[in-house]
Amino acid sequence: MTRYLLRVEKYKKRKISYENAMVSFHEDMKYYVVEMEHWNSLRLAKSEKFTKTADYLRVIKKRLLRNEKHKIVFELEVKQWRAERKRKVEEWGESMDAMGITSEKYLTNYIFNANDLKWINIDKFIENDPSESQMVVMKSEDVINEKVHIVFKNTNSMITCNAIVEQNHFEAHNIPKNENAYIFVYKVVACKPMLCYMQLNGSRYYTLNFTESSFVEIKEVLSQLEKVRS
Repeated sequence: MTRYLLRVEKYKKRKISYENAMVSFHEDMKYYVVEMEHWNSLRLAKSEKFTKTADYLRVIKKRLLRNEKHKIVFELEVKQWRAERKRKVEEWGESMDAMGITSEKYLTNYIFNANDLKWINIDKFIENDPSESQMVVMKSEDVINEKVHIVFKNTNSMITCNAIVEQNHFEAHNIPKNENAYIFVYKVVACKPMLCYMQLNGSRYYTLNFTESSFVEIKEVLSQLEKVRS
């Protein structure tokens, strides 16, 4: 019993000490908050003053000039790389035409590399005004082997359309009615590239009709579709 009472007495003293410490802690926290606000204010003032000094402005100017030089070099290198890629793609296409045969893999690879169109997701148009958009349906007899895209000239971009195999057609939802856009479709039949492309004319339904094509012709069509017209 004596040991218990001693422990209780010890607990009471420690509790009082804790409560006093908490009072002191809360007072210190008030002081800390005020001091931190003051310190941050001084820090921001010193930082703003420093950004106006001659040394700082000189370093920033030097960095901007250096970045501009790097940007010019980078843009030149990108331009040269694109020109070289275009040359090699064209040479490869001509060699494929000379062979007279191709495969879907080769044709897809060629089309992917023969243009500078941006690939976008159809969700880009999901928030458009419904009255200004429509679903486009493209009827076909070979939805399994055809690759269907819609190209938007004003933004140099294109989307891939979904095949509805059971209904023998492709669909594209939320297509803006007033966009300058083209249907671009390709496939390979008997080792020959086949092409179909047409401009959207406001209609909802289209029929895909193909003609035998070539790599060079497909490259020319893509080049025309890339040109932005007002």
